[in-house]
Amino acid sequence: MRDDEALLAAITANADEDTPRLMYADWLDENRPDPRPSPARGPNARAEFIRVQCRLAEMTPDHPEYTDLRDRHQDLATWLEAHAKEKRALPGGLLSDSDSYAEYERGFASKAMTNYRDDRRNAAARLTAALQKVVETTPVRTLHIDNLRVAQVAEFLRRPVVDQLRALAVSVFDNDTDDVRQLATALADAPHVRNLRELRLFPALTDAAAEALAGAKSFDGLRALNLDLSTASPDAIRALGRAAWFRNLHKLKLDTQLSDEMLTALAKLPPFPNLRGLDLADNSFTAAGIERLALSKAFPNLVELNLDRTNFGPAGAVDLARAKWKLAELHVRVCGLKNEGMVALAGSPLLAGVKIADFATNGIGAKGMKALAESPHATALRNLEIGYNPIRRSGLLALARGPALRNLTRLSLATYYLDKPRVAVKDVTEFLTHLDMSNLRELALDGMPLGAPGGHALATSTTIGRLTRLSLPNTDLTDASMKLLLAAPHLGDLVEADLCSNKIGASAEGLKNPAQWPRLGKCSLSGNKVPTAIKGKLTRARRGLSA
Repeated sequence: MRDDEALLAAITANADEDTPRLMYADWLDENRPDPRPSPARGPNARAEFIRVQCRLAEMTPDHPEYTDLRDRHQDLATWLEAHAKEKRALPGGLLSDSDSYAEYERGFASKAMTNYRDDRRNAAARLTAALQKVVETTPVRTLHIDNLRVAQVAEFLRRPVVDQLRALAVSVFDNDTDDVRQLATALADAPHVRNLRELRLFPALTDAAAEALAGAKSFDGLRALNLDLSTASPDAIRALGRAAWFRNLHKLKLDTQLSDEMLTALAKLPPFPNLRGLDLADNSFTAAGIERLALSKAFPNLVELNLDRTNFGPAGAVDLARAKWKLAELHVRVCGLKNEGMVALAGSPLLAGVKIADFATNGIGAKGMKALAESPHATALRNLEIGYNPIRRSGLLALARGPALRNLTRLSLATYYLDKPRVAVKDVTEFLTHLDMSNLRELALDGMPLGAPGGHALATSTTIGRLTRLSLPNTDLTDASMKLLLAAPHLGDLVEADLCSNKIGASAEGLKNPAQWPRLGKCSLSGNKVPTAIKGKLTRARRGLSA
């Protein structure tokens, strides 16, 4: 057996351990240097990718290196997707649910899934045999069960092979009240789920199902839970809250139209001493519910909060700003913040320490932009999503000049393609001229009118960092702009470029030269005026390029 084969066998046999994975990464560096330039800092991009994912798996967003590693991970995953394709077929008829490197875990494909309805009596036995082959030959330890019947899932859960799983997601064909309760009971009574770290249940739980799940005998090792409680009452929250395993979670996701009453029940539970991440996206909270959440003592160690698409409005943002958490990641996309809400959050110590923030699609205007850009609490920000807001010239310039945002590594100001631009070419050009972010690695200006002047300002900037990702679809880029972008020194490390739906023509031929953007892993030129003959040359010459 070759050294690499022995290492891969060791990874499969010791799927929970990082040491064999890191040894394989060392072997790749020593024996398989990349044949073309990559974003890796060492000889092999896959090797660095393995190391980065192993480190990220142990981190929470408040770790000092988290955002840098997350940005590195994105670059490496994009490049590998184009240049290091792997066979991902799984034995036994199961499908890989790790279709891209971004979905890998600790460096390797990790998920298997069923996506078929199987009414045969031996369905559980067939799934057991398939999973046994998977765990014997791959490091996959996550299973998504989709479209089987409750009785089949219950039978499968009694099989010893379930001991091998670390994460389980279940969606069943039967979804009536009794079926969902039976599924919860089967999970609670399952003898081989002690090694599960993550559980996701997609059927909506009833109060009876939540009560049954709360009585689980073997969930002490569970760290992450994702539930749909849209058909339950606050009694379901209270029942789960009585379970010691539930309050020992590290991550909790509750979604699908929960009400203020459900949020209040959650906020009144005894403390979750280890909970670091709370995901309440896609629910129906008002300012009153957000106030109860913000004043709750149930989450003393929270660092990651997701309230996307809960639309709690400016008053809710004012209440949220009163919370005492030490957050590192905050998502409030589509929450109706408006200027009032953004000003409240920008002025709150809640923002101090936040490194990743999403304020997109909130009706935030110049006043809110200025408050954020000048906030003494926003200096820790590294990744900022603030697009799809009514950004005008004064708001753009506030973001460019604001001292609080100088350390950003990622900035997204994307806007809807079909919206009438609220800024002119001269405004975007002025923004790019004043943009002083030497650490910036990713810039998204989707839908902004750059034209030739904006393209020139971007290409000739001396105050923007060496970008690895650039998103400029529908920005009126021309051939002249494209030539300047290709020659810009600070764009020489690009790994991904979205240039679709512009006015780029023959200048795109410059990408045929591998010395132009040599680390490119993904580039879209669709919707431009690139001549057909040049399109063919480009797609043959550059992997990951679509025209």
